[in-house]
Amino acid sequence: MSQIVTHSITCPHCGYVGNIAVTERANIDSTTDNKEKIIKKNFFKFRCPDCHKDFQAEYPVLFENLENNLLIYYIPPKETKMISRVERMSVVNAMGNRLRIVNNQNELSEKLMIVQDSLDDIIIEYIKHVIVSSVAKEQRDKIKDLYYAGTNNDQLNFVAPLKDGTYNVNISKSMYLNYNTKYNIKEAYRFIKIDKDNVENFIF
Repeated sequence: MSQIVTHSITCPHCGYVGNIAVTERANIDSTTDNKEKIIKKNFFKFRCPDCHKDFQAEYPVLFENLENNLLIYYIPPKETKMISRVERMSVVNAMGNRLRIVNNQNELSEKLMIVQDSLDDIIIEYIKHVIVSSVAKEQRDKIKDLYYAGTNNDQLNFVAPLKDGTYNVNISKSMYLNYNTKYNIKEAYRFIKIDKDNVENFIF
């Protein structure tokens, strides 16, 4: 059963300060509305009771994707919650070993799209590393983050937010299949964040 907790929020539009009731756990299986909210980045959308404008009120949440034996712990960059607290939840011990940490909504949406497309996030992260390494240096310097953005026929789509727009790149799914065959995955029995700085630690 999800535990309801209180989270402090500050409206960026009018400065209103208050508390909202939020859940520490949320199910993101395909039968729930949460899946679409995450992909559209509406899960943390909140309407200020004072000025009635919408803003993002982010807070730590354990997202449970039971269909794919996956738990995603969402920790906003400004939060300082300890991972040990969520690791003590009974559902963590019951789920197995696919435990992930994300720190922003782009990462959260990406994880969900990867799992719904039946892909492995570690292989996808490695491909992102290969893509960024292969582009021209002047373009590479502009790319801070590259995200998986879904599939189209036999293509995997990636997008990087830039100051002056977006950088889009599509690759053949055969590239994913080749890497998936070539590499084995080293899973960790704890919550881990998979990114460009550590992805090579999880493939062999």
